[in-house]
Amino acid sequence: MGNDAAELAQLATSLKVVGPEPIIPIPFSVYKTWLHKQTQSSHSELWINENECKHTKEAFPNLSTRLTTKLKLSRNQLKTVVSMITGHCQLNKHLFILGITDSPLCRACMEADETPTHVLLRCRGVAEQRAAYLGSPASLPEALGDLGGLLSF
Repeated sequence: MGNDAAELAQLATSLKVVGPEPIIPIPFSVYKTWLHKQTQSSHSELWINENECKHTKEAFPNLSTRLTTKLKLSRNQLKTVVSMITGHCQLNKHLFILGITDSPLCRACMEADETPTHVLLRCRGVAEQRAAYLGSPASLPEALGDLGGLLSF
């Protein structure tokens, strides 16, 4: 009664194995690697077929398994970056959807909706600041690739 684990192990050795012979245990590391690959594959397939998350998919058309380790950001910095990626940030387009502002138009140029894509790539009203901090990014992934510049911008 004192050593239940040993008794259970002894009982397990006496049981008849059901399944193909020979029974060779799979190392946990092999199973873990297989499971990780399966999960990544399923996640990538879901991401490709997903119709939502427009801003995020524009920023990250393909998934990156190393992205979180590359970032190395504080909680506040990560919040800023994620809000720009998702479009859920303090820009007029999002604030208008929430009913906080009267107009979705860009405060800098008043020509288009104030979205992360507009501000980071197209807005003429912040072109000088954008050039100073981000250079001249051609795409959202390129603009988001310079996190130091993005956080300074």
